[in-house]
Amino acid sequence: MSADSGGFADTWRRVNDTVLAPFVVLPNLGLAAVNAVVGATARLAERAVQATGGAFGTAGELAERVSERVAAGTLGAAREAADTALQAMRNAAGGMTGPGSNALLASTVLHEGPATAALPLAIGWDALAAAWDVPAIENGAYELWLQFCRVLDTRSSFGVLTGRQRLETDASMRLAFLRLAPEGPWQAVLRDFNGVVGGVLALGMGDFSWLARGANGFWGSMEYVYDKALAGETLPQVDFPIGQLLAKEAAEVIKRFPRQFVAALASGDPVQVVKALNEEAGEVFTMLALYPFCDFQVIYDTVVYILPAWLQVADAPNYVLCELAVVDSDLSDENKEYAMGHIRETAGKATIEFEYYVPLVVPLGGTAADQALRTSVTGKVINHHTIAPSVFEESAVQRAQSLTSELVQMRAFLWLYRDEAKAREKSYRETARKFGRAAADRIEQQRREGRALYPLTPKDVAELIQPDRWSSDVPRSQREVNEILYEVLHRRGLLYVANLLFPLVAERKQQLSAAYRPELAVAAS
Repeated sequence: MSADSGGFADTWRRVNDTVLAPFVVLPNLGLAAVNAVVGATARLAERAVQATGGAFGTAGELAERVSERVAAGTLGAAREAADTALQAMRNAAGGMTGPGSNALLASTVLHEGPATAALPLAIGWDALAAAWDVPAIENGAYELWLQFCRVLDTRSSFGVLTGRQRLETDASMRLAFLRLAPEGPWQAVLRDFNGVVGGVLALGMGDFSWLARGANGFWGSMEYVYDKALAGETLPQVDFPIGQLLAKEAAEVIKRFPRQFVAALASGDPVQVVKALNEEAGEVFTMLALYPFCDFQVIYDTVVYILPAWLQVADAPNYVLCELAVVDSDLSDENKEYAMGHIRETAGKATIEFEYYVPLVVPLGGTAADQALRTSVTGKVINHHTIAPSVFEESAVQRAQSLTSELVQMRAFLWLYRDEAKAREKSYRETARKFGRAAADRIEQQRREGRALYPLTPKDVAELIQPDRWSSDVPRSQREVNEILYEVLHRRGLLYVANLLFPLVAERKQQLSAAYRPELAVAAS
């Protein structure tokens, strides 16, 4: 930027800071007053409920938590509005540090003002959120969720787990889908909507920085999709929830991104903004035109992915047993890769999401060093070189890893072996193979400290090792384990893989068939 251009930008800001100060200060003082009154009232209500000493039971506890949330939110909003008013007054007095009054005005009109107007909705949301902190309400809601999952289980896939263990495992996996979406793609959609749509509206109030941040955030979301597409990790090559149309749109955004225009917006110089817009008008139009289609496609791909996956969660324990059979076999590396390739083709969407997709991405704001790398069944590190930061927060990545390790693997292995020590040994090994030793150590440390996301209670262990149709031995013999794994593979239509992994079981199965079919017995003799 030239010296003259920089001088004009400073002059432009000084004039705007002086002219716009009343339009920022007065509204924010009003917003601060409204939020302060609501917050003070909520704080008094909280103290009053506390003074009753729990006399109103669950209703009183809920009222206290709602009041606490409302007070924290509104008093915080009041402080922010007051700070905005003070910043506008400093700007009018000639201060050049901090956001300018154009940005303050845009934030007031597009954020603080609507947020205050929507206080009743915000209070309603606080009430819903606070309800989850009340044990009685939380337990009641969870029981309703279990009943809903009972209905889904009547139409879902077969699994080795039965009874309460299957119900709670399936319910937790379905709930995890709902928790991961707001921590990943849906959060990105809201962020991009605020950045791009809000940024365009803020331009009308002279705020260039909003759209600059929004455009860069949108580029980051599309970079993640484009990075996956370059690695061949989109539909239909793999089962990841990134469709071809979204990948194509992301490629257009990346290739035609108006970098000069966005840089000019960040500079705050209106002259540079006009020049850049004149030079990159086509690129700016492409970005803004593709934005709504990209965000719609993200929502569509996610919903279309989640709904069928809800009917496939029961298959996840079966799948990890098939993997275990290959890893523990004495086959050659070539045959292991062959067997695992066919097993991988049978993976349901629930398995793809929690074992292959979310746990192996770069967390939002992270680097390639933060990515978990999977090890194949032959001990080779698998790196697809998708190093762009994803839309998933680190907490979501770790939740997916814990779900696979603690909820799916551990329960499946405990059911298989009826030996807790052996099941934990196998689960730790498989977790380290799939997500790296650091993830396995973190999950194990959380378990020992009582902070596991999906802990096993003594009741869970007792139910998982109880006798079933296979046998009553505790622990199971290796022969029984092999027969179970053979049957699980066979049920997936992988008869050749089952025969390859367990030839002795296959031979016994053939002999049993011959006993019921005399012509086979004669032919065999």
